[in-house]
Amino acid sequence: MYKISREFTSLESLRKLMIKYSSTSKLKKPESIKNSKKSLKNKYKNKPNLQVSVANVVMDAFNVNKTDKCKNSKSQEARYSVLERYFPAVYSKYRHWEPTVYGNNYYSTLQKEMGMDFTLVSYNILAQDLLENHSYIYKNHKNDALNWSHRLSKLTDELLLLKPHIICLQEVQHDHLDDIKFNLKELNLKCIYKKKTGIRTDGCAIFYNDSKFVLKDFKSVEFYQPNIEKLDRENVGLIVRLSLKENPEEYIIVATTHLLYNPKRQDVRLAQIQVLLAELDHLSFRGLYKDGIPERFPIILTGDFNLKPCSAPYKLLTRGELEYSNLTRLTLEEPFSEDANLVGKQFLPPHLGITDNCQHIDVVGHSYTKPSRLYSSDNNERSGKISPDLVESCPQLFSSGQLTHSLNLNSAYHHVNKTNEKYASTYQDEWITVDYIFYNKKLGTGTDSNLKLLSRYVLPTVSQCIQMGMIPNNRLGSDHLALAVHFFFKTEKVTS
Repeated sequence: MYKISREFTSLESLRKLMIKYSSTSKLKKPESIKNSKKSLKNKYKNKPNLQVSVANVVMDAFNVNKTDKCKNSKSQEARYSVLERYFPAVYSKYRHWEPTVYGNNYYSTLQKEMGMDFTLVSYNILAQDLLENHSYIYKNHKNDALNWSHRLSKLTDELLLLKPHIICLQEVQHDHLDDIKFNLKELNLKCIYKKKTGIRTDGCAIFYNDSKFVLKDFKSVEFYQPNIEKLDRENVGLIVRLSLKENPEEYIIVATTHLLYNPKRQDVRLAQIQVLLAELDHLSFRGLYKDGIPERFPIILTGDFNLKPCSAPYKLLTRGELEYSNLTRLTLEEPFSEDANLVGKQFLPPHLGITDNCQHIDVVGHSYTKPSRLYSSDNNERSGKISPDLVESCPQLFSSGQLTHSLNLNSAYHHVNKTNEKYASTYQDEWITVDYIFYNKKLGTGTDSNLKLLSRYVLPTVSQCIQMGMIPNNRLGSDHLALAVHFFFKTEKVTS
């Protein structure tokens, strides 16, 4: 419970009234509640912190009554109505820009380094077809918060508020793409889009501000590869190579993806990540250092990965290595019994041509000019078969029991706060984090990248998400929360 000072006695009165009200099925608010809220609003209208306290009290009151006796539809509707009324104050309290150490120095220094700063957003916006096909998930949400016109308005409101120069979206329904482009036209964006393989109607999109960036190359990544068990799903990724408009010799790689949801198939997500890392390795290649180590462009990898920070695929992404042979075959966990079904030495079959170093076999000899040989639905075939002799010439690169990569990826977000509370980006039976923004702080030689993280748009903790209530609602248009970061790209020339 909140400790209420003498100044907050009226708040305590309101809390008691709300507890009584939220446990009934009556939709009409008692006059005592109306008058109490009205007097509080007038009394504290110039004191935003106290307005937030009012919101907290209302949230606390409703959390008290999350019992079976108040789960009928009318009391739920009444509760959500009040929660959403106070949602802006609560949401703005939990979401704010948090500078890094580098960011603090950057923001406080008048004489800036040469380069360009930019804002990037990653957001799973919830495809309307998926919402309607899985309507049971949203049965306790208000219907008017679920229609596309309302959600589009709220989604674009938040994006316009963040003013990003690059936007990575997941679950973009192909026939809604023009709606999104129109609503974001003031941001001066161009777009690359990739629909999921097969009959699915949604996909991934990357928007970029063409006054700051020029598209130099892009790659659509399809995780469906025929006759490969772990790669039989329709998920996709998208990678772009952008140059800075005022400094054309400087490039940045931006990628986004939406991995398989099925909680029981961690092996599929790991296979999808192995393919994505191989494609990132290929497109990010800049040249070779004198010692033969590949030089790379700065990389930003975003998306809905449908995995937790403690999972095996996350460890591969952020640590650059994963011993998988002794993990359980589907869930990639430590075995609980001696007869557990384990992965074994081989993860993906060698004939796919992706090594255990998460690279295409063609680049082993630094031949980065050859195109990817993966299957593409655009031409309904692979661009080239892998020679068995090529695979047999380097057996150490396959079936090793360990996956590695050299992209040096780090999460732009913390996953717990200073008191060890977990942050969350969506609700999947519980509030969890499955959305990420990764970037390479270091290059292949161990030297610092030119890409510097200035600040992040903080996610709420699990307890704060519970206070905020379910999403989408009348203020937020998706069942995921947006991630946003502010970067600085150091250059040798002045960039506007």
